[in-house]
Amino acid sequence: EDGSTLVNQAGGLVETDVDQSMRTAGAEPNRFINEGVFRKTATTGGGTSIQVPLLRHRSAWVEVGSLLFPNGFVSRGSFTVAEGARLPLAGGLFRLESGHTFAGAGFYGIENGTVTILGDLASPNFRLTGGTLDSTNNVTGTLTWSGGFLKGQYKIAPGGTLLLPSDGTFSREFIGTM
Repeated sequence: EDGSTLVNQAGGLVETDVDQSMRTAGAEPNRFINEGVFRKTATTGGGTSIQVPLLRHRSAWVEVGSLLFPNGFVSRGSFTVAEGARLPLAGGLFRLESGHTFAGAGFYGIENGTVTILGDLASPNFRLTGGTLDSTNNVTGTLTWSGGFLKGQYKIAPGGTLLLPSDGTFSREFIGTM
């Protein structure tokens, strides 16, 4: 194995205060194992893009700007997105394992691209505003669907909510079974 691995152990902190990319170069596999805290604290108007596989994620705080995962991630931890901050999922496979949560007053959801999510949508305000959510999910939190396409099979669990806001400019389109 010639790839690289960055392990942020429990109790450790990886913090970025600039918009930058963490990407692969050269041999594979490369990966970022986050068992500690990842925090984005500043922005220049763009986003921080994590382009290496994120595995065993524990905790991330997006205080300002955008945190991007163009290739998906595996998470059993939390993503907290502050008001005005963003965590757009724009493509790839996102595996939400037991213990995973999205939280906060900022944006977390799908705006464009095709995103596959494996695992329950248990977040209080996950948003689909564009693109395609291709999944088989139990919605145990709130999924706000104001644009884009739902593809796959979904169950709204007891206590779960599928919110269809009225904006008068959009018809919801299903691809598959609801």
